[in-house]
Amino acid sequence: MRRTIISTLLLMLITIGINAQLNSPVDSLFKRLKQEHLPISHMRWNSGNGLITDSYSIGTDFSELCLSTCHNPLGISTDESIEKRNRENRKKTDRIMNILRQEVDKLMPLAEESYHFESHKKTGDTITYSLCLKYSDDDDDEIRKEIAPYNGQYYFGDAIETLSLEYYAEPTNGCGKHKSAWGALNYFRNEQLPSGETLPFDWEAYHALILPLLNQDGVIAREFRWAQDNDPEYRKKPNNDYMGRNQVHTANGKTTEGEAKGIIYTIPYDKQDLAIALLDSINSITEHFLDEHREQRYSYLYGESFKHYKKGFKGNNYCHMFAAMIDDDIVSCHKVEIANNEDGHHILVFKAHGAVWVPREYSKLKSMINGVKEYFPN
Repeated sequence: MRRTIISTLLLMLITIGINAQLNSPVDSLFKRLKQEHLPISHMRWNSGNGLITDSYSIGTDFSELCLSTCHNPLGISTDESIEKRNRENRKKTDRIMNILRQEVDKLMPLAEESYHFESHKKTGDTITYSLCLKYSDDDDDEIRKEIAPYNGQYYFGDAIETLSLEYYAEPTNGCGKHKSAWGALNYFRNEQLPSGETLPFDWEAYHALILPLLNQDGVIAREFRWAQDNDPEYRKKPNNDYMGRNQVHTANGKTTEGEAKGIIYTIPYDKQDLAIALLDSINSITEHFLDEHREQRYSYLYGESFKHYKKGFKGNNYCHMFAAMIDDDIVSCHKVEIANNEDGHHILVFKAHGAVWVPREYSKLKSMINGVKEYFPN
């Protein structure tokens, strides 16, 4: 309990410090979002040239279900319950978008440069806002920007602070009477380090800090290896065994070849307090380490936690939390990822090279090589 309290306090202090550092007109927007209890995703990365980027984002989406009078009824519920669900989802999305639009409208006059595009047709709706809140310090002339021809949105390549808001709605496939929609607000802040340089991440030093936590009593540690050869036709083949498959770009072109090799640490569900305290501590250590080594190369998703799990649910919650880049090779890195499923709470610590395909049965597999599975012993 004491460890949990300390970790929570550390996390709160770090979060408060990050928010205080923004010192921007956008602060009022995020204050409003917090008051409305809307979830904000925060990521930070240093990808090279001594440039640190913080991103804050929030998204919303909905897809209306068809009724029995439509061409493609689901046939799994009554029209009354479907209409109720559709109304609730529309109301939720409309509320979030109204809040976001109100706050972004307040920021438009304060921006260095801003654009607003909107269209409403039978075929769908498009709303975009593009704001440059602060030019880069060495911009004497108009900032470099690019426009997306399909939606009128601008992208400011050299700015210190930018904010965008997007919303798209279109008829669903089938009847054409119902809609699916999604919206997203994204805020980016760039900071150039005084040295102007980025260094390789010191994985050994960081790993030494989190390893004692992972090796404590109650945590089950098992080695695993996932690997696959290059398969340019992978998109045309069934995907039942993987939660995700991808390609990476190398000097020799695209490839799906890759390997992930490391340890999966599992905390059973009857030790949920241990799992929560362990992840809180790892988050706190990670954030402190990154604050102390801002010049190193990494990407980190703040505030990740184990998702709520209901007994009997057969799905997976899987999150790419932290990546420590190796030298200048963008397809090689150390990773810390978290997940939970019916087998318990999991923290995966591994070295990845090339493309990483995550098996659906990641918590059961000692290895999966080109689709051939070897399971952990019971």
